[in-house]
Amino acid sequence: MSDETATIPTGDTQIKPKVAFSLALNAALNTYGVLGIASRHSTQDCTQRDPQRGLEVKLSDGDDGKTHATVTVHIISQYGVRLQSVASSLQNQVTYAIEHGTGYVVDAVHVHMAAVRITTEEMRNPNE
Repeated sequence: MSDETATIPTGDTQIKPKVAFSLALNAALNTYGVLGIASRHSTQDCTQRDPQRGLEVKLSDGDDGKTHATVTVHIISQYGVRLQSVASSLQNQVTYAIEHGTGYVVDAVHVHMAAVRITTEEMRNPNE
């Protein structure tokens, strides 16, 4: 047996911008207190039709050689939850998802509260 070690050529890994968008969307929709993504142009809920209208991920190359991301999200929040807590949790969830999923550096997550809605559960049990 030879003492030589085999070298395996490595290639480039390219991450499409849609991956960062998908990670941010999934993180946003799974954050407690977020009912959906709202359109940035009106107060209509566009969660089912076109979530891209209410979520934007801008990518740029930084001076440090890393890719940097800035996220802007317009959300519909649940009535009865502390809005500041929802926004803070959303920022943490999106940052974690993008940084750990892609290795990008998240510079900012801008949260816009477009609407607050009462869920059907709260309408059925108003005293709880």
